[in-house]
Amino acid sequence: MTRPLRLLVTGAGGYVGRHVTARALAEGHAVRASMRDPARAAEIAGAVGGPVEPAALDLLRDAGWDAAMADIDAVLHTASPVPVGAPKRDDDVILPALEGTRRVMEAAARAGISRVVVTSSIAAVLTPRGKNPADLFTAADWTDAGNPAVRAYARAKTLAEREARRIAAEAGIALATINPGVVFGPPLGGPATSSLALIDRLIRGRDPLLPRLHIPCVTVGDVAEAHMKALGAEDGARILMVADSVPLQEVATLVRQAVPHARASRLTAPDWAVRLVALVSPSVRAAAGGLGRRERVETATAEALLGRKMTDPRAAVTATARTLAGLA
Repeated sequence: MTRPLRLLVTGAGGYVGRHVTARALAEGHAVRASMRDPARAAEIAGAVGGPVEPAALDLLRDAGWDAAMADIDAVLHTASPVPVGAPKRDDDVILPALEGTRRVMEAAARAGISRVVVTSSIAAVLTPRGKNPADLFTAADWTDAGNPAVRAYARAKTLAEREARRIAAEAGIALATINPGVVFGPPLGGPATSSLALIDRLIRGRDPLLPRLHIPCVTVGDVAEAHMKALGAEDGARILMVADSVPLQEVATLVRQAVPHARASRLTAPDWAVRLVALVSPSVRAAAGGLGRRERVETATAEALLGRKMTDPRAAVTATARTLAGLA
């Protein structure tokens, strides 16, 4: 799609949502930005580099969705809770993701909107980790949301994406989903939540020992660009975005190199110790299943959409760390 569009961006105040909004504005589109507090409109407009029309919406409330869809050409649904640690209740993550996606898709259908792009996650693809590490994960792979071992976030993203696809098929909406790994890149303002929290923890030295994990990474610029290009993608496209899987220890090294005062650990936790702590810690339990594994993810679809290879995420880790530390 090349003509200027009127876009509804949900979660426009979030980390990915701000970058998607900024990209949309830079390409000449008009943006109606959903946010729970419209008083933040000026702050968000300043961060994304252009005016946005605020729409007061809540993923768990019906009010306002039909009005927000009026005169809209396409929807970019980025809004979804991303817990920093294990939530107190799984439904605190699952219900906003699932019910919010349902509200977006049903309101888009009632408004006659023919194109929606949904921000899903690689977590809806990779878990549980039943495949051989040498196997390639593709768009045909789905997380088993009914498996009690799957953490709440992965269940939420899986259930929400499946619901989006069900409604799209019934309503005749052309749907594409973007399934990014852990997203790195300087934030456009806002708190250090979502994937930024990992870099913040490393800067502050919150974890004295680092588990032997690989982080499936992608840059926020690539993710924002993919959202815009997905407006013209094939109906049903599922775009997996993992530029590389980087060892957590390498991420910590990049943070130390970028931020002189960073206290990121140089020590690796023994696998047996991680598994022992996982017996009593839900957040550690989620990591224990991935010890030593480096999943391979199909990249051809994302690279065809972008028209190039995805950006190496290491520079984005460095830039994120410097921004969060106030050095950029």
